[in-house]
Amino acid sequence: MTLFAWTTKLDFTGFRIYFMAAGIALCVFGLAISILSCFTVVKWAIMAYDFLAVLLFTFYIVYDTQLIVGGEHKAYEFDIDDYC
Repeated sequence: MTLFAWTTKLDFTGFRIYFMAAGIALCVFGLAISILSCFTVVKWAIMAYDFLAVLLFTFYIVYDTQLIVGGEHKAYEFDIDDYC
């Protein structure tokens, strides 16, 4: 994923709010699954939760790598002052 983030023309650095909203939705979905698991078996929901979490954090790796590397992805980028 890091190699993809470095070489792609797509800019993921402007998706910060979408990643935050997806993370909150994933937490709410996990809470709903934990409540439902007290009453019934929800193996399908747990598998869907796992798939969505892997997908979200895969895109987060691309987002974070593009923030660090910069290059053509200039919507947002870490500067030297951000490291100090």
